[in-house]
Amino acid sequence: MFVMPCYCTVGEEMGLHFFEPRYRWMCRRIFETQRPHVFAFVTHGGTCPGSTGVLCEVLRFRQNADGTFDVNLVARSSFSVLEVWCEEVPDAPRAPALAVGLLDVNEPIEKAAGMSTVLVVQDRHMSAGHTSRMFHARLAGIFRCFAANLLCCPRRR
Repeated sequence: MFVMPCYCTVGEEMGLHFFEPRYRWMCRRIFETQRPHVFAFVTHGGTCPGSTGVLCEVLRFRQNADGTFDVNLVARSSFSVLEVWCEEVPDAPRAPALAVGLLDVNEPIEKAAGMSTVLVVQDRHMSAGHTSRMFHARLAGIFRCFAANLLCCPRRR
């Protein structure tokens, strides 16, 4: 997940320059796969459950000689974060960890972009028991996020 507070709505196109080690690693991972290249852009709330953002499809990208990436994207769908964990950046142990998460996507990318890929999304027609379990799961996720931010994603001093 790319985390940066900003205003970005579904359908909006923008360009980003990824220079931090964790986001360069995220780009390398994304671009090693087949299209569509998709990533989560968290725009409100940071790296905790309940945060929101837009699922972005990469339209064009360029890897620069210094290892940074210039990316043109379009926001395809909104989401909220259900669960977050951190992954250390290979070859950069002192760099902040990359936040990875489970998302509740409002509209699957395939519908939003007319593509054949399938993303698993939360069923919006839940029973009361399932809703209660989801509430408890989200609450547990908040505590895991709190612990993860203390343990694996230390702030720079």
